[in-house]
Amino acid sequence: MTTHGHGQQKGFLQRLEFVEVHGCWDICTLFPEKLLQALKNLKVNIESCESLEEAFELDEESNEEKELPLLSSLTTLKLSRLL
Repeated sequence: MTTHGHGQQKGFLQRLEFVEVHGCWDICTLFPEKLLQALKNLKVNIESCESLEEAFELDEESNEEKELPLLSSLTTLKLSRLL
């Protein structure tokens, strides 16, 4: 996912309900931090993505209160066959 047209992506992500990712060998981060606020009621299924380091990029210096909106909006997270 690129960050070009950030405003358009945010509107799209607000309507996004389900993401399924299989066999993406070159993805390190699925959702960059600047797009996380747009995610609502999201279900995510990630399978066989060997290079995935993080599904949701979070600021290392952020506190738990900042992360709660993301966690409360995520309804399902299924991870399988990640090496």
